[in-house]
Amino acid sequence: MNSKHLYSALFEDATHHEAIVRALAKSGKGLTRNELLKAASLKSGGATTFVLKELIQSGFVMESPPYDNKVKDTMYRLVDEYSLFYLTWIETNRRSGTDMWLRKSTSRNFDTCSGYAFETLCLKHILQLQKTLGIASVQTHEASWLVSSEIRLSQLMEKDVPGDTRKRRDEPDWSWE
Repeated sequence: MNSKHLYSALFEDATHHEAIVRALAKSGKGLTRNELLKAASLKSGGATTFVLKELIQSGFVMESPPYDNKVKDTMYRLVDEYSLFYLTWIETNRRSGTDMWLRKSTSRNFDTCSGYAFETLCLKHILQLQKTLGIASVQTHEASWLVSSEIRLSQLMEKDVPGDTRKRRDEPDWSWE
């Protein structure tokens, strides 16, 4: 069963659902709502919000608030393993060959996809990971770390950025440890 049949079997008019899933499949890290609307060629409004909520409630998409809790920067990420695998590897690699999968498994794209898949697996199982690590009683905040294009990593290391509490290179280490 391909993804087109999957979504049409689950949702009454699956056109927007599939457009959102396809857009998210192209971005492992996820997309903000505005980025998603642009990538899926959809308009903002109640219908799109309804479709997004259906995908979240059915477990295809995960909503992840950003580190600084700005709702407008909420990330949406495709977390359905079948859809992600099908759209990333099966649909785009219809060629046959004895070593096609071997070549794909050693590509940079495979490494990137594997990293995002591991991150998604961890996000889906936060409570189990905390319990296993013995830190279930520690209060945590799971969020997307999204650095906008205006803020470069070198800037993060050199000056104060709202919400960033990391020690800077030029600050003395006053710890007694």
